[in-house]
Amino acid sequence: MFGKNISQISVVHRLYIGFAVLTIVIALGGGGALLLGQKINSSFNMLTENSAKTQLLANG
Repeated sequence: MFGKNISQISVVHRLYIGFAVLTIVIALGGGGALLLGQKINSSFNMLTENSAKTQLLANG
């Protein structure tokens, strides 16, 4: 019973720690995260554009 309580506490602590780390990362590197997201988004758009062009060439 005592071990069960400890495991529940550790899970809650992990959630709190994860949330705190996430908050700190967002606070410190929010701009960097936004830039990274934009880079990923633009490269993904390029990939989809290229595959669409390839399909057009293959079909045309």
